[in-house]
Amino acid sequence: MNRLFQKASEFLSDNPDGTIIFEGIEYLLLYNELKKVLTVLERINDLIMSSNATMVLSIDPPTLEPRTLAYLRRSAEVIG
Repeated sequence: MNRLFQKASEFLSDNPDGTIIFEGIEYLLLYNELKKVLTVLERINDLIMSSNATMVLSIDPPTLEPRTLAYLRRSAEVIG
């Protein structure tokens, strides 16, 4: 998870108005604790908020626990 954060940080340093797209958050949750995944997403979101960048999370709602989905929805704009 630290490597994911490092890569996102490097990308945003080079592309302050870029877009980071995450597909497969469910996969990360299979192999990592929920708290670790959410912490990394929050840290990346903090970087996003301090730049002109955008972060897109592609999520299949039925694959997540309702509580996890609700948490992600609270901190994001839901599209579609």
